[in-house]
Amino acid sequence: MTEIVEHNGEKYHRIDPNDIDLSQMTPVKKVTGVWALQLKSGEEMQVETKSGGNVETVNTAREGDWLIYNIGNSFGNTLEEKIKNSDVKVISDEAFKKLYRVKKTEDESDYSDYEDTLQGAEYEYSGKEIYAARVPFNFFIRAPWGADQFIKKGGYLIYNTNTSTSEKKDIYGTAGMLHGIAGQMENTYALASDLSKLGVAEQQKQVNDKKMRDLYHHVLAADRSPIAGIQFNSVDLQRAYERLGIETKKWEHKFSR
Repeated sequence: MTEIVEHNGEKYHRIDPNDIDLSQMTPVKKVTGVWALQLKSGEEMQVETKSGGNVETVNTAREGDWLIYNIGNSFGNTLEEKIKNSDVKVISDEAFKKLYRVKKTEDESDYSDYEDTLQGAEYEYSGKEIYAARVPFNFFIRAPWGADQFIKKGGYLIYNTNTSTSEKKDIYGTAGMLHGIAGQMENTYALASDLSKLGVAEQQKQVNDKKMRDLYHHVLAADRSPIAGIQFNSVDLQRAYERLGIETKKWEHKFSR
């Protein structure tokens, strides 16, 4: 039986990164922008990453690190509102340079008027595709920054090859659809296989013409199985659920397609 802990009144099952079958994960790519700012000399702060009011993890941001506000998964009429309502993550300067670049278009940034009054700037994703697997139960995983992440059912395991090395794979969790409402993953990512069929201009047009929350079913359809991308010592599905203490019939009925 895998380790089970209680967090905010719910049970979460531990997933060991070593038990993930990376070959079965689905390639996806971020298609929305972020607002980001870099911590100045001597600065340090504790940052809570939340989704739907649930604290997923806590990370320490230090001098040189970047705060990433996922405004593509936020709401509001102004930039201030979007930042206030968005989830925030911490990444190193080295990782940031691999993943993002300042957003520049013919019309300049959508938020160019704010750059003189607010810290930070708008950035677009410039990294390569990453790999995801949707998990239909509450899980927690030890993230690369050394803290546990608690992700609600419907969330995703992520394998980020942009920031992985031969010595250490960058594997973590992120929030997904909850109670029928698209989450961070569905609102900000698309299937990389779909985008690869389009040229750069066509990719941008698709992103501009259709919000990702309207396309989230493409990512959901990427599931290879109810426990996509996870190996449990090569046991079959029935025994895998028994190890996790989950009632098989209920989950099979809901997630098998």
